[in-house]
Amino acid sequence: VRRVFKLRDIKINSIFSRILKFTARKCFCRPGISNLNQKIYRQNCYRCFRPLSNCFCRYLKPFQTNIHFVILMHPKEDRRQRTGTGRLTHLALQNSEIIVDVDFTQNKRINEIINTPDQFSAILYPGVKAQEISQNNILPDPSEEKKINIFLIDATWACAKKMMNISTNLQNLPHILFNNDKPPQFLFKKQPQKHCLSTIEATYYFLKICNQLKIEQTLRREDTMMSVFNRMVTFQMENQKQSKLQKFLS
Repeated sequence: VRRVFKLRDIKINSIFSRILKFTARKCFCRPGISNLNQKIYRQNCYRCFRPLSNCFCRYLKPFQTNIHFVILMHPKEDRRQRTGTGRLTHLALQNSEIIVDVDFTQNKRINEIINTPDQFSAILYPGVKAQEISQNNILPDPSEEKKINIFLIDATWACAKKMMNISTNLQNLPHILFNNDKPPQFLFKKQPQKHCLSTIEATYYFLKICNQLKIEQTLRREDTMMSVFNRMVTFQMENQKQSKLQKFLS
């Protein structure tokens, strides 16, 4: 006698059940394809890797800079694309690149940039040894026509400290900072201190000062970075309100 078994009639243990569900998600849960529960999964942008509903690439206007920005991204930030600003900063700056790692001591690309002759490299990072850029003339004079490389750490402050502590090549770089009396606009994230800024905010204010020092001539194109950032903050704040309201009503 031929017996027809259905999935709901099969008694399986919890481990096999999880494997079966994982396989089903891999097979059916793709953008635009329904899964077994008839749920439609959202599509992602292939530039910023955010969901299309949370993609702000269309508002970005990439621009060129004299300074070469190197964004040192922690692997956790590389996977957390919804609220991270490092990739948005990279998409806005044409003369920039992202390098994902934790310990950059033996990173070939980093060491290549640092050891290139007739170039100046520094890291934008607060600390005891950091110098204020507008007061100490630490950046090369524009008349020297020397290429400037600025390293930015894109990570939580706890992860950023770890990256600095284990990356000896970054420790040996000149540390620079800038005075900023404006509070951070990353309203849906708690910052450890009032002066702590997101990657895109720090880059924005840094470019403003570089324009004052005649090192950059961006003609206020960096303003689009903050407008996109503010859109993202507003979007996330609205989502948080809706989420709290749904929890209250449920």
